[in-house]
Amino acid sequence: MFAQLRNIVASQLTHDQRVIVVAGIAPGPAASVVAANLATAMARAGDRVTAVAANPSTTVGLPELFGTDPVPGLADAWSGRIDLSETVQAAPRQPSLSVIGPGAAARATGPTSEAAAETFAKLAEAGRFVVVDAPPLSCSADAQLLAGHADAVILAVQSQRDAISETAAAAVAMRQIDTPLLGAVLLPAVLGPMNTVPLPTARRELSGRRAPTADETPTDSLEPVESGEDASTEVIPAVPSAAPAAEPR
Repeated sequence: MFAQLRNIVASQLTHDQRVIVVAGIAPGPAASVVAANLATAMARAGDRVTAVAANPSTTVGLPELFGTDPVPGLADAWSGRIDLSETVQAAPRQPSLSVIGPGAAARATGPTSEAAAETFAKLAEAGRFVVVDAPPLSCSADAQLLAGHADAVILAVQSQRDAISETAAAAVAMRQIDTPLLGAVLLPAVLGPMNTVPLPTARRELSGRRAPTADETPTDSLEPVESGEDASTEVIPAVPSAAPAAEPR
């Protein structure tokens, strides 16, 4: 599925358009899972890719999924502590894939428009694609700021976790900037051991999910784990701005 998504994204971008921001709706691992899978699919297709962890709030991010170190990272470069080149790490088993962690100063140093533009420009020169794991739109404006300097945006939506109203609001927020919103990836409700990430407080009582089994563990390819007939990952079109949002399955 993510190999198909890679082909769709590549067909929508010109050779000069290289930066894709993946933004989640509520706090959780959804955006990280999509960003990691998309970057891996691009690398397997022969593209040189840099995956950037710009979401310091998640407990399961790109470093955990790829097996790289979170520091030094993006916020360390933004704070001026080190050069951006010192944050780039090679991903295990993927020679054409590089990873940048969130950094030690992640919780203190957020993005500025100038820093985001400069960072994306430098990384775009080093390869074909840059995939950015952005903070969730429901609790931060950083994803919108980062997307303003990107070439495309993809929303990551997790079934039974992300509210319909927040998903629709996220689509509207991204359409308020000039960067094209390519669509959304709908993830299953169960993501193996990553389901230990707590739900936002307001929706904890709405979750009737069973506990993940020992078989629901991520694969080496980082593809989300299916938990039943309705748990497949699906690429869905973005919600039209003039139409009501479609309810995630």
